Amino acid sequence: MKKLFQIIAFAGFILVSYSCKKEKDPVANDGVYSYSSNFSVTQNYDVVNNLLVLNGRKPNVSLSKWYSKSKGPSPLHIDSLYFNDTPLKFGYNYYTISNTDTLPQNNLSNFKWRIVGSLEFPSFTETMPDSLPRFTKFNMLPDSISINGTTVIQLGGANANEINILIADGINSYGWGATLPATTGSFSITNPSMVAATTNGTLTVTYLAKYSKTIDGKNINFTKSSTYKKQIKITN
Repeated sequence: MKKLFQIIAFAGFILVSYSCKKEKDPVANDGVYSYSSNFSVTQNYDVVNNLLVLNGRKPNVSLSKWYSKSKGPSPLHIDSLYFNDTPLKFGYNYYTISNTDTLPQNNLSNFKWRIVGSLEFPSFTETMPDSLPRFTKFNMLPDSISINGTTVIQLGGANANEINILIADGINSYGWGATLPATTGSFSITNPSMVAATTNGTLTVTYLAKYSKTIDGKNINFTKSSTYKKQIKITN
């Protein structure tokens, strides 16, 4: 009887172990991870009477991972996050994000990220080179844009390799972007009918400098940008 009990107990142990293994299989078989990361700092300007008004500088971090068979992102866990040796707040939702902290606006270069990572994300220190991108023709931005016509945006800048233009009416928006120097002189906006006529529209031009590095096998993206926003009329 004792021997029979031992056999039954051993069989039960095998069954439980097999069941536990089977419960883990869906995770193990969900595919390989892909990762997305971007560390950026953005300088914001308002263009008022063709003059620049500083409107805040913010660091932004977005980290996520996907299983190849899943439908959405999951956060990447890290231990701590520093920008120019100042700790930043960050939180977890679908992404690991930090975009609530503001920065001093008198330092235009030598932005330094320091990350204390985890088993799934590397620790590193990265100093972003050069200065912030600049839009040199902000004082030539138009005061109005026609929904049924063509408006020419004069372009010119420095320290950037990409540009974005956005028109918004408060609800809808029309956007365009390109890699520089594909178009450095001007850009024509023709019939942006997806936005509505309003006296409180906005035109935003953003110059960006982007680069990537591979750190411990992870492709990590870095971005510096400057946005120039002007209130405009959107007319019929």
